[in-house]
Amino acid sequence: MQNPYVDRTLQNEGMSSNPVRYLQQLLGSYGPINMGNNYPNPYKRIQPWGELPANYEGQWPSPIGTEAGPDGLIYSLLRCRNNGCKGQPQDPVVVWDKNGKLVRSFGAGATEGPHGMAVDKDNNVWIADQNTMEVTKWSKDGKLLMTIGTRGVESPIGGNILYQPTDVVVDADGFVYVTESHQKQGNQAAVGKYGPDGKFIKLLARGPVGGNLPGQLDEPHSIAIDIRGRLFVSDRSNNRIQIWDREGNFIQEWRQFSRPSGIYITADDRIYVFDSESFGVDNPGWQKGFRVGNALTGVVSYYAMDAESRDYVHSGPEGGGVDADGNVYAAVVRRMMLERHEPPTPQPTKNAAWGPYVPNPAAVPAQVVPYPTPGRGGAAAQ
Repeated sequence: MQNPYVDRTLQNEGMSSNPVRYLQQLLGSYGPINMGNNYPNPYKRIQPWGELPANYEGQWPSPIGTEAGPDGLIYSLLRCRNNGCKGQPQDPVVVWDKNGKLVRSFGAGATEGPHGMAVDKDNNVWIADQNTMEVTKWSKDGKLLMTIGTRGVESPIGGNILYQPTDVVVDADGFVYVTESHQKQGNQAAVGKYGPDGKFIKLLARGPVGGNLPGQLDEPHSIAIDIRGRLFVSDRSNNRIQIWDREGNFIQEWRQFSRPSGIYITADDRIYVFDSESFGVDNPGWQKGFRVGNALTGVVSYYAMDAESRDYVHSGPEGGGVDADGNVYAAVVRRMMLERHEPPTPQPTKNAAWGPYVPNPAAVPAQVVPYPTPGRGGAAAQ
């Protein structure tokens, strides 16, 4: 299969030598890794998906995130050209209807390194820009409403000046949570909490440099919130998800979702974890793609294998989201395309971040209704 927008053959054994290949195969046979690579896949892949604005001239850029809005439209964050938007005329925010028809786009000239996005319950669009050091809030029609951070100014840790913000999520009460630092072994990895007015409240979590103990961070790459108000952070450099409450009390860590680059959680307790970096030296044996499980129990149910799941370099979906019918959108940076993965039957849902939140998390059972399950190993992706 050839990617229509990148002039190269897709890789699935892109390893540098036979000894490395044999080592990967050996690691992949280890029980938890083997299980993590062999859940069923009920999805049908459609790629690329979505009509581009005219000023992209038919050339897909690198998408970094996609979410559905309360209005039922699909919002995607694109990296313009050359994997960045500085000096580029394209709009980084592109909006489609459920059939992939272009509705509108906006934001040209406002971003440089768009990295994470969120659509809140009022249909505002939030962008975390790791290069400008800003988190910006936009109306659904593209009007700039708020800015957190100071453009081009890096912070000492904490406060209203940000350091390489990687992602943002907004809870149903309007509070804003930002992950910071796109650096392995960086000294300013953190999760900050901000009020509805954008004012800094406190740090919920932070490093230290190379922190790998429970409750510590190294390169937090994305953030999501579930219906219980718990914050899920992809602590990517540590190959784990870490969970806090909204006041910064550490709850637990999960490693069964492989190496998380992106996280999305729906109101039916489904968690979708996007993995763009496994199989190489960062997480040997695990394959790239996205895994779907239960946000309450942590049980994994499905694994949608990436088209380059065993490429030695980073190539899978780095972020993604889910629409109101349960279609999954995978933003694949290196292959420069947005993929849509359709379940066998519609799964009506909405973003868990929109609330309302349940007052007693321990008393609420998991809400997930499973898909029809194909045979072990899953149906082949189309």
